[in-house]
Amino acid sequence: MKTRLISRLLFGTLLFAVACGGSSGDGTLDVRRNLPDLVRSADEIVVGTILSAAGTRNLSRNPRDLTQDDPNHLVIGQDYAVQIETVLKGVPAQTLTVSLSKLHGASTPWHTQDNEFVPLVVGGRYVLFLQRALGFPGSVYGVGVEPGAFRLTDRARVESRWVGASASFPETSANEFISQVRILSGPSTTQ
Repeated sequence: MKTRLISRLLFGTLLFAVACGGSSGDGTLDVRRNLPDLVRSADEIVVGTILSAAGTRNLSRNPRDLTQDDPNHLVIGQDYAVQIETVLKGVPAQTLTVSLSKLHGASTPWHTQDNEFVPLVVGGRYVLFLQRALGFPGSVYGVGVEPGAFRLTDRARVESRWVGASASFPETSANEFISQVRILSGPSTTQ
């Protein structure tokens, strides 16, 4: 239990770092370069359809109270309502909110648009690799590491702000991709 709490606290810090465009302070993203590592990093993995762009929120959390906005930093997340089709790992709700950072900066008029922001497509079908966002009520999730979204048609294609994502995760059959994720995830508690 203590390990899980520490993990969640670290995720809150990681969410802020990734949302600001880097996890190590040098502008690099926290990435996973292969599917087994990506699956291990996710709390929840779902196949779902984006129902709507559902507004924005400040993702930056106060380190002393994760239920409050950070008074010194601003990380605007674009929320998306997602209808869950299949759970590949974890037990999220039938619908959930995924929030992706798109603007960051100090809590002043000085903000920076994230030029690498890759919006989810309303009506699009995705495999999403998610982590529970601390400090928010309900079923709010973020993409904790990159790449966290794979767009599904008859093919699975990575959509990520990480420029090396398509080289590490080449386009493949959607059914094959889902099967690989399912195998790597182990038994799911729901379907």
